[in-house]
Amino acid sequence: MQNYFDFSGKVVLVTGASSGIGRATAELFGECGATVAVSYLRNRAGAEATVAAISGGGNNSNHFTRKRRHECGKQCRCRRASESVGGASRCY
Repeated sequence: MQNYFDFSGKVVLVTGASSGIGRATAELFGECGATVAVSYLRNRAGAEATVAAISGGGNNSNHFTRKRRHECGKQCRCRRASESVGGASRCY
């Protein structure tokens, strides 16, 4: 049977991952094997704590911020997320 929750080899961008539902989502993707790019707007300490929680489980994670709420579009955010974790990814 195929495991639909295996994200090994995938890069996942989670916005708002410095707290709350975003953080829980980022940690879950990390537990499922994904390399997680944590995006945040103002809460750098929260983003760093999320990265530490994911990395502590043995998974790759990094964080980056947008300087302004609408700094760039989806493709730009996806490219920056991929660059932040050192991997290549497709952006849809």
